[in-house]
Amino acid sequence: MATRVATIALLLAAAGASAQQAPLFEYGGTPYAVDDLSPRMQQLYGTVVADQHRAMRTLVDEMVFDVYVEQEAARQGREVQEVGRELLAVPAPDEDAVRAFYEQNRARIAQPLEDVSDSIRRHLQQQALLERRSAILARVKQEGRFKLLLEPRPAPPIAINTRGRPVRGNPSAPITLVEFADYQCPNCKRAVSILQSLLDRYPDDIKLVHMDFPINSSGISRQIAYGGICAHAQGRFWDYHDLAYARQQTLAPDSSSALAEALGLDMSAFAACMSDQSTRAKVTASHDEARRLGVTATPTLFVDGRPFPSNHLLRDLSEYIEKKKADGS
Repeated sequence: MATRVATIALLLAAAGASAQQAPLFEYGGTPYAVDDLSPRMQQLYGTVVADQHRAMRTLVDEMVFDVYVEQEAARQGREVQEVGRELLAVPAPDEDAVRAFYEQNRARIAQPLEDVSDSIRRHLQQQALLERRSAILARVKQEGRFKLLLEPRPAPPIAINTRGRPVRGNPSAPITLVEFADYQCPNCKRAVSILQSLLDRYPDDIKLVHMDFPINSSGISRQIAYGGICAHAQGRFWDYHDLAYARQQTLAPDSSSALAEALGLDMSAFAACMSDQSTRAKVTASHDEARRLGVTATPTLFVDGRPFPSNHLLRDLSEYIEKKKADGS
């Protein structure tokens, strides 16, 4: 079984390497590779490839766990199903755990405890099972000297026009993160602390470029983005950016001036900048660049010119950075 898993991973890696060079399709007698497609199609291709790779990594984890259980069953001379059940056995949560969960989530649950206690108990048991399985898998990988042989087929890097945009981190860093964001986007606010923690951890290795993509229908995000352009003109973009996200819940159409005043900016220069058509043009250009690349949501992150979709940004970006450092690239 272990040999079969390794063979599958090697075949997939080899297929990915060859497919990266091969045309994807032929139309009108002309072969088309990824490099021949529009930036929007390249971005979509990269997203699909990244999603496929994550799905395959999850499947490989299932395979590794399956191999381990089979080996343990063979070593102990027992049935595979019996060993699997024993490994993943977790005690049922007691009443104190159920009540504690309910109290922590009372506002969201909005139902009496007696009506939801069974659902909470099942949820807590499922969470405990997943945590136990994750811990076993981490140990098994370490003890078994696990190596992931499956490599994703990277999309070609896309040229992104970031000229004149705010940069945070080492301007000469070998890794470039480009984020398209909206000031009223809750996930963008969550990304701020994650990206900052990475910048703190890897001060010499990464730089972050901010790109405005104000898509919230209220129009407030666009006004805040105009203010960001004007704060950038006074060398205070990132202070403005961080304060805007800190006040996200109370942002209003006139919040740009309030943010500028709170930062002690030159308000005469700020007001003149806000009324300048070039300020609007810069935000529009960033918005148009996002559309050209096929961006449809915020936050959207490109890493070294490639889309970087992730459900666990801190972990996945950390792995990417560490791998780049290890490869010396």
